[in-house]
Amino acid sequence: MNHARPPPAGAAVLLPLGFLALATLFWAGNAVVGRFASEHIPAFTLSFWRWAAATLLLLPFGMRHVWRERAGYMRHWKFFLLISALNVTTYNTLQYWALHWTTAINVGVLGASMPAFIFVLTWLTGEERASGRALCGMFIALAGVLWVLCRGDLGALAALRFNAGDLLMLVAIVSFAFYSVLVRRAPVRVNNTGLLTFQCAAGTVGIVPFYLWDLAGGAGFALNAVNIAVVLYVALLPSIAGNLCWIRGVQTGGANLAGLSYNLIPMFISVMAVLFLGEVFAPHHAVGLGAIFAAFYLAVARRRRVKTSTPRSAGWRCRPRPWR
Repeated sequence: MNHARPPPAGAAVLLPLGFLALATLFWAGNAVVGRFASEHIPAFTLSFWRWAAATLLLLPFGMRHVWRERAGYMRHWKFFLLISALNVTTYNTLQYWALHWTTAINVGVLGASMPAFIFVLTWLTGEERASGRALCGMFIALAGVLWVLCRGDLGALAALRFNAGDLLMLVAIVSFAFYSVLVRRAPVRVNNTGLLTFQCAAGTVGIVPFYLWDLAGGAGFALNAVNIAVVLYVALLPSIAGNLCWIRGVQTGGANLAGLSYNLIPMFISVMAVLFLGEVFAPHHAVGLGAIFAAFYLAVARRRRVKTSTPRSAGWRCRPRPWR
C-alpha cells in the first residue's frame, strides 16, 4: 500500500506556512544576534548555554508531559535520542563550528540546498510526493537565494572554495534534513512541548564535550547585561519558539513545504540587516524575495479541486493528524 501523502492545498496550507514562517524568522534573528555575539562569546559556549537555558525555561512546562508519556519515551528511547542528536547537538554545534572555518556566503549557499536534501529523503522513504509545481518552486527558490548570496553577481559564485567548514556545514544540513523527515514519523504521539523539552535536555548533554573543549582552551564570557540578554534571546525565540513552530509546521504541512520555507531565512536576515545593522536594501534583495514568494505560490497553490459530491474515498481528503 502506498502511504505517501500529497502536500496540503489551498487554505489548508496557511496554518503550517504561518508556523514555518515564524520558525525561520526566529532562526534568522538568531543569525543576526549570533553574529553580534561572536566577538563576545565563543561558539560552543554560546551553543551550550543557549540550550541549557532553553531546557531550564522549558522544564516547568514540558517535564510533566515527558513524565506522563514516559512509557512512550522509554519504549522508543533510541528514536527520541536520535532526533535530539540530529537537531540540537549535531546541526547547531556543527553550524557554529562551520562558521569558524568558512565564510557566510558559503554557509548560505550550502544552506539553500536543504529543500533538495529533504525532497530526496521524503522520496526515498515514500513520505510525500512532489509535483512538478513543487519541484519548480524549489529550484526557483534556490535560484533566488543564490542571487541574494552572490549580491546579483553570478561571478561571485565562481570564487567559492570548499574547505573543512563547508564540509561541516554540509553534514549539519543533512542532519537537519533527517530530523525534519523523522520528526513527522515518530512511533508514538507525544506532546510537542514535552518533545522539545526532551530534545533540549538530551541535546545539551551532547554539546557538553564541545563546551569542555572551549573551556580547556581558556574560552569564557563576561556575565554582563548584554551577554545575558543574548543568551536569553537565543534560548527563548530560536530555541523554544522556533523549534515548536517548526515541529508544528512539519506535522501539519509536511517536510517538503518545511524544506522550501527554510529558504526564507536568508531573506529575513537581509531585512533585519537593513533594520538593525544599517545595511542597504539592494535590487538583488528584491529579486530574491520575488523568487521566494513565487516559489511558495507554485508549491502551495491548489492543484486539484475536489467537488462537494466527491465520495469520501476519493480525492486528497486525508491530512496528517497533528500531535496533540
